[in-house]
Amino acid sequence: MMDGVIQQLIHFFSALMLLLNFSMLAQRRVLALIRLLALQGLVLSMNIACIAYASSLPEFYISLMLTLILKVWLIPFI
Repeated sequence: MMDGVIQQLIHFFSALMLLLNFSMLAQRRVLALIRLLALQGLVLSMNIACIAYASSLPEFYISLMLTLILKVWLIPFI
């Protein structure tokens, strides 16, 4: 049962990433693009968290932490 829920969450976050990519293409203001980049990083890290939980590999947790630190917190505020 839990595998099906995780699988659906992975597909949901992937579809949300696609929507965010299209919204970034339509955006013209730089500040809004930076905010969308941070939101995209957050959705990506949630997707990585689901994959890490499903596969139980520690490499995905390292990738999750790097994505959160770099793409969500550090890069948008430089």
